Amino acid sequence: MALPSLLLVVAALAGGVRPPLARNLTLAVVLPEHNLSYAWAWPRVGPAVALAVEALGRALPVDLRFVSSELDGACSEYLAPLRAVDLKLYHDPDLLLGPGCVYPAASVARFASHWRLPLLTAGAVASGFAAKSEHYRTLVRTGPSAPKLGEFVVTLHGHFNWTTRAALLYLDARTDDRPHYFTVEGVFEALQGNNLSVQHHVYAREPGGPEQATHFIRSNGRIVYICGPLEMLHEILLQAQRENLTNGDYVFFYLDVFGESLRAGRPWQDNRTWEQAQALREAFQMVLVITYREPPNPEYQEFQNRLLIRAREDFGVELAPSLMNLIAGCFYDGILLYAEVLKETIQEGGTREDGLRIVEKMQGRRYHGVTGLVVMDKNNDRETDFVLWAMGDLDSGDFQPAAHYSGAEKQIWWTGRPIPWVKGAPPLDNPPCAFDLDDPSCDKTPFSTLAIVALGTGITFIIFGVSSFLIFR
Repeated sequence: MALPSLLLVVAALAGGVRPPLARNLTLAVVLPEHNLSYAWAWPRVGPAVALAVEALGRALPVDLRFVSSELDGACSEYLAPLRAVDLKLYHDPDLLLGPGCVYPAASVARFASHWRLPLLTAGAVASGFAAKSEHYRTLVRTGPSAPKLGEFVVTLHGHFNWTTRAALLYLDARTDDRPHYFTVEGVFEALQGNNLSVQHHVYAREPGGPEQATHFIRSNGRIVYICGPLEMLHEILLQAQRENLTNGDYVFFYLDVFGESLRAGRPWQDNRTWEQAQALREAFQMVLVITYREPPNPEYQEFQNRLLIRAREDFGVELAPSLMNLIAGCFYDGILLYAEVLKETIQEGGTREDGLRIVEKMQGRRYHGVTGLVVMDKNNDRETDFVLWAMGDLDSGDFQPAAHYSGAEKQIWWTGRPIPWVKGAPPLDNPPCAFDLDDPSCDKTPFSTLAIVALGTGITFIIFGVSSFLIFR
């Protein structure tokens, strides 16, 4: 693989010759060991770490230490910090590759901050980490995060002139790390920060759940964000179709950051009846899917190919090309970012123990890695690129990219494929008299409701009286 410019810089560390008596860099890893449903599972990330270590070569030899943060197949909030303490006690690492799940990352980050130890992760998307409080001052996120998704959504609202309100639905999977909650969190906070009225609803996986969802939508917003399994989206849209909510007055954004629903190109397809499938196909014309953007640079494709080979050879797992591999690439670039900053720190007279200094020097960095242009912000969160997908072919129902968003430029680039708005234009986010029913101008009748009721009652009594009189006569 052709080395990116960063690798060339790292290769020059110490002139390519290891100084005498210099100890190896100790890299400690706390990640789930087996569960491949996590994009940051060790069998997915481990091959990328190995490739990064090999890229550093003799310039910076590495001792790798791995411990699992997984318990009963899931991320463990209390096991991860215990294992991190063991790593610190017995191996005193220079760099910690942290948990990808939010709750374990939060607890480990508190310890890392206390130790002044850089903690690098490409997961842990929650908004709370972006504040860079004393609890998380050594946390560096070289992968996507929820606040960056929120920035993209705010840019979308500006483009479509949606300035008033939105509605969010998500599935709160409390048995695990609440991935849907933390994904939609960035959207919620970003829109609220732009003075929109944003209401949220937890989807109920029980009879009546779809009806509750559509009732919530009617009452709270025309611009709707949904985050949960594809089956949840199907259930909501089928009910929305029955209630005529897919007639063009609403738009549904499906937050599917890893693009699992788009693998076959048609997220509306499932095993339902033919009638339901056709209803979903029609409803999906008003659905826009938001995913991460796969890096378009050739270095990433070459990296992904090598990643799949190493996963098979070193871990015995068969990984497929997917957006989940982006997370492994972000870990790879994060290690090389650390190596570059460490080199500069040592050249300036510092040491590996200057963890806070190293973390501060990562802020605002820009370089070209295997995942494309890596741009770190002032909170040490990476700027993230996204893709907006729409039904680009109404005949086949295939979804195609409608726009790309550059996180570094804060800019949307439209592909030229028009979004198939049912009514020819985007819906209004706050149409007249849809929500502000207390506005007197929304009363389209000459009588008030009370007057209409009184009039109806009076007419009934008159008819009853006349009828009684005629019958008596």
